[in-house]
Amino acid sequence: MKFNGTEYSAADNYVGKRQDGRDVHAMLVAKFRQFGKDRMSFVLMDYISGIEMGVGAYFNGKNFIEPACLDWEHKRFFPGDLGELTGEMGTVAAYEGTSTFFQMTLARLASLLRQNGYCGYINLNTIVNESGIWPLEFTCRFGYPGYSILEPLQNTPWSSLLKAMVLRSTTSFETRPGFSVGGVLTTRPFPYFRSQVAEPVGLPITFEDALSESDHKNIHLGENRHHGW
Repeated sequence: MKFNGTEYSAADNYVGKRQDGRDVHAMLVAKFRQFGKDRMSFVLMDYISGIEMGVGAYFNGKNFIEPACLDWEHKRFFPGDLGELTGEMGTVAAYEGTSTFFQMTLARLASLLRQNGYCGYINLNTIVNESGIWPLEFTCRFGYPGYSILEPLQNTPWSSLLKAMVLRSTTSFETRPGFSVGGVLTTRPFPYFRSQVAEPVGLPITFEDALSESDHKNIHLGENRHHGW
């Protein structure tokens, strides 16, 4: 059960656990009472058990720029797949060994993207099990914080990559082998909006020790206000 609209957070979504669907029905009734019928816009999807897996690539309007990446997100708030759903708590990503899965999924959409003049990054999220690959949704933008997790694997600088995509000057770029792991560090009231939970705004983010050059390279501050202290 996934709600439509910017006023909903990822924690409002719900993945059913009961075979008879009674827990999903209970959530629908609760959300109806909370939001009312005029604000109830949602999507119900069939539940498929398996491994959630994403495949993403840059498309220059005519062709994909390879290699594609594969990613495995952890979306629950706590380890062990526990807690409410969030946008993303951490991800493992790789460019190495991705060709087979890419050709079976995202690459098959090249003609459709070309026909509609799409230019940019696009990611297809799927569930994979013993019966096959099941598509869930597209993300037609940079993943957040996915782009920060991919950066250490990209030898080609962002400026060169984006320029090549716009000018259609190449269909490949340089990447590093191996994988990259990113974790999201949060402050309260995440994963809820501040409008939902009373919390102080504007407190400084402090670190116990001075940040090293590696820290500055690999820590990406998001959704923070710069005070110029």
